Amino acid sequence: ASSSSAASASNYPASPTSCSLIVSTSTARPSPPLSNDHMARERTVDFLAGGVSGLISDFATHPVDTVRVRLWMQGSSSAGYRYRGLWHGFVDISKNEGVRSIFKGFGSVALLTPIGYGLYFGSYEWAKNTLHDKTKWSDGAVHLTAGSVFSFSMRSSPP
Repeated sequence: ASSSSAASASNYPASPTSCSLIVSTSTARPSPPLSNDHMARERTVDFLAGGVSGLISDFATHPVDTVRVRLWMQGSSSAGYRYRGLWHGFVDISKNEGVRSIFKGFGSVALLTPIGYGLYFGSYEWAKNTLHDKTKWSDGAVHLTAGSVFSFSMRSSPP
């Protein structure tokens, strides 16, 4: 049994990149440098894509956030509990205050979200491209490092 497993193991050559996360042994030629105009367009697209995706994300989750905050706050008043849960909160708010009330406060979110997400994704793409061009790190290490640094910076910034 050991001879068959040894034979099958020898059928798979060891990959020089499979054992290394940080150093890539790729022999691919580096891409030619991009013009400043092209890099500026890429950064603008990254910023806009991040801003639009953040706005869509916050638009989709804002109603849940509104009901969640009301659920948290209902126990702090002397009036007692008004909502029995998330779905009951949606129904009650929509019926008594109108569907538009679920989006109360979205104006300030819509004003600031595109800027924050645009800066995050634009910075992430810049860091990823810079690390990829200036180091010999593998793609996984580049993505991990760029994502970790900018995720930490977003979490540690004041609200």
